[in-house]
Amino acid sequence: MVSLLAILLAVAACPLDATPEDYEGKTVAAIHFQPQAQPLSATETNRITGQLAGRPFTRAAVRDMILQLYATGRYDDLEVDAALDNGQVILTVRTRQNWFISRVAVEGVEEPPNREQLVNATRLELGALYSGESLVEAIRGLEEALRGNGYYHPRIQPLVERYPNYDEMHILFLVHPGPRAYFARPVLAGNLKLSESRIVRATHWKRWWGLLGWQKLTESRLQQAVERVRQTYQKNDFLLARVSLTNLDFDPDLNRATPALQIEAGPKVRVTASGAKLSGGRLKELVPVYQEQSVDQDLLIEGRRKMENHFQSKGHFDAQVSFDRKNISAAEQAIEYSVDLGGRYRVAHVAISGNAYFDVFTIRERMSILSAGRVYNRNGRFSEDLLGRDKAAIEELYNGSGFRDVRVESRVEKNYRGHPRDVAVYLDVKEGEQWFVNSLELSGVDLRLYPAVKAILTSTEGQPYSTLTMSADRDNILNLYFDNGYPDATLEILSTPSAIPRRMDVKYVVTEGRRLFVRDVQVNGLKSTRPGLVRTRITLVPDEPLSYSSMVFSQRRLYDLGIFAKVDMGLQNPGGSTREKRVLYQMEDASRY
Repeated sequence: MVSLLAILLAVAACPLDATPEDYEGKTVAAIHFQPQAQPLSATETNRITGQLAGRPFTRAAVRDMILQLYATGRYDDLEVDAALDNGQVILTVRTRQNWFISRVAVEGVEEPPNREQLVNATRLELGALYSGESLVEAIRGLEEALRGNGYYHPRIQPLVERYPNYDEMHILFLVHPGPRAYFARPVLAGNLKLSESRIVRATHWKRWWGLLGWQKLTESRLQQAVERVRQTYQKNDFLLARVSLTNLDFDPDLNRATPALQIEAGPKVRVTASGAKLSGGRLKELVPVYQEQSVDQDLLIEGRRKMENHFQSKGHFDAQVSFDRKNISAAEQAIEYSVDLGGRYRVAHVAISGNAYFDVFTIRERMSILSAGRVYNRNGRFSEDLLGRDKAAIEELYNGSGFRDVRVESRVEKNYRGHPRDVAVYLDVKEGEQWFVNSLELSGVDLRLYPAVKAILTSTEGQPYSTLTMSADRDNILNLYFDNGYPDATLEILSTPSAIPRRMDVKYVVTEGRRLFVRDVQVNGLKSTRPGLVRTRITLVPDEPLSYSSMVFSQRRLYDLGIFAKVDMGLQNPGGSTREKRVLYQMEDASRY
C-alpha cells in the first residue's frame, strides 16, 4: 500500500515550525532512499526520480513520483520525509519492498500425486508477487490435492527462504502426509438396472476380486472408476446413463473412504443399421449419440450425414440414409438407420474449367476428389462432403490472390460416356475481377524497426489484395514486435476502396505499447548440473530487448539436453511498470538410472 500521508501531503515528517507550503517552489537538492539497497535498477530509479531532482518542489510532483514508484510493483509501502537544508529540499523515501516467487517445491509425499501436481495445487506462479494470503491459499490447495489422493490428515510445514539480491522467495513445503486411506464398499443410489456386484466390479476398487481387500484411494482411481461404470452402462445399451460421485465419506477410525455413486441408468437405447454392413465400432464412430451421451434429433441427423459420406467415399455415390426412432417401452428405445446404397460408381473423370489465373495442376493439389486409378483407388474418391470442401479450398486459393468475388459451381454427371457406373465431376470457376493494393501506409512504427517491418510485408503496392496476406502481415509484424520487447503491441488494419477501380488503399496502424528489456536471467533448481552448461543454452542477454521467442527457444534447448524433467520459465513481477524484467528459469533434474 502507499502511505496515505505521503499521497496527500507528500511530506511525512516536517519540522514543527514548517508547513508543506514552506517547501513549495524550493529546489529539490537530493533524493535519498532508505534502505540504500533498492529493488529497482539504477536506470529505473533515475528515470522516476529524475523528474523531480534539481527541480522546484511541488506536492503534485512528489505524489506523481510516489505513484510511479508504486506502479513498478516493487514496493509494498512507501513514505516520504522532507527537510530543508540551506533553503533547499532534501527528500528521504522510506520503502518496504515486495518479494516475488522464484521457486516452489513440495517434498515428502509418495506418488500419487507427483511433485508437479502438488506444485500446481499451490497455485503459486513463477515470478508472481508473494503475500501471506497466497501462502495460506497454497497450503489450502495442497491439503485439497492430498485429500483427493487419500491423505486426510497431512501436516504441511512451509519453509520460506529470502534472496535479497534478487528480491526472490524460495518456498519449500515439507509434507508429512500420514497413511493413505483405503476404499470401502461404495454406496449406490438411483435407478441402477444393473446388479450392485457388477457395478462394484467395474470400479476396480477391489484387489484380486476382493481376496486382498480394497485398493488405496487415489484421485485417478476414483475418476477412472466413475468412467468405467459409465462405459459398462454404455456397453449394455444404456446410452443415456448418468453416473456421478456425490460424496466421499471418510472414517478416521478405519482409515477408509466410502464413495457414494448416484446412478440413473435411463432407458435402453439400441442403435442398429440395416441395408449395409457396418461393424459395431464403425457404427459408434459415425453416430455421435455414443460420444455425446444424448439422443436428440440433431445428433441423429448428424449420424445420418456421416453415414452417407462414409458410403459415398466407398463409391456408393447415391447412398441415402434414413432413420426411425421408436419408443418400444418406457424402458427401451430403438433407433434404426436404413441404408440404401444404390449402385457402386467409379469417378471416371474430373474436369476443371473457367480457370485462367491458376492452372489445373495448382487447383488439383488442393482437391480431395480423385478420379479412379488403374492400380490404386479403383473407384476414385467422391462424396458430397468432399465436394463442398474442395469448392471452399479453390475459393480460398483465389481469395488469396485478390479475387474477392470468386465462385465455384459444380455438376455431377452420371452415365458418363454411356457407362452406367461411371461418373464425371465438373467444376466451373467463376473468377470475377481481381483486386490490387493501390497504396500501403504504415503508421505508428518505431523508426528503428521500420526497415525490418517493411521487409517482411507480403502485401505491397501493386500486389493482389487479399485478407489472407494481410492476416499473415499482422502475424509477422506482431511477432517482430514481440521479439523486440513489445509484449503489448497491437495492429489494426484499415482498408478502403480507392478512387481507381479494383484498387484498395490499405493502412496498418501499430500501437507499440511499452518496451521491455532483460534485466538479468536467474536460474534456480540446479542440483547436479553445472550452471555453465545451462547458461550456454540461454540466448537472452541482459540489457537487450526481451524476446518471448528467445525465452521459448532457450527452454526448448534446455529440454533437448535430456537431463531435466521440467523447465519452467516466467518473468519476475510481470504486471509491474518497470521496463527491465528479470527472466526466471526453474529447473527440475530428471531421475537417474
